[in-house]
Amino acid sequence: MGVGDRTVRTSTCIDAGKDHAAVWTNERMLFPWVEGQELMVRVFNQMAVRGALMKDPLLGEVSIPMSPQLQSGLPQSTESTLTRECVVAGKVQLRLQLLPPEV
Repeated sequence: MGVGDRTVRTSTCIDAGKDHAAVWTNERMLFPWVEGQELMVRVFNQMAVRGALMKDPLLGEVSIPMSPQLQSGLPQSTESTLTRECVVAGKVQLRLQLLPPEV
């Protein structure tokens, strides 16, 4: 995930289960927020058999606008569609919260 120049990786989801849903609990990431920027989410398939020399294949990506609702300071849930080469590749559900700037 990233905003502007800052990118943060989640931990690896070991087992997505039968429904292929990868779930992370209590992963928190902090990004500086500038009005008009978007949160870029990219999902990769980490394949251990390919080794460290190859990049992980991209499963899908989505750009999520930082909505005015986030300015309330309360956590907001969002669901967005991941695409790869204009083809739907899945969905991502996130809880976003905008914290006030430090003074």
